[in-house]
Amino acid sequence: MNRGTTVILSGNVKGEGREAECMVEARRIGVDSGNELPRTYCYTDCSVVVAPADLPDGDYTVYFDGHSFLATRLRGTWLSTGPCRELFGT
Repeated sequence: MNRGTTVILSGNVKGEGREAECMVEARRIGVDSGNELPRTYCYTDCSVVVAPADLPDGDYTVYFDGHSFLATRLRGTWLSTGPCRELFGT
């Protein structure tokens, strides 16, 4: 069973009238695509680990490596509120 690898990736948060760079921690799992290259990945257990401290509390969409997930900032703490999804057409 492939449990994946925990990685830190650059991303962007958008919401509450703001947009900013952030860092995302996620579990990256290789998707079996036969012998096709480049290898594709899916992500799970995503969370914001670094973002500007002046972002207001509220709901955000986080974008990274062709994927996105929903997150809420509450009293300065980031909470993931939705599954990680692949962005199509990227």
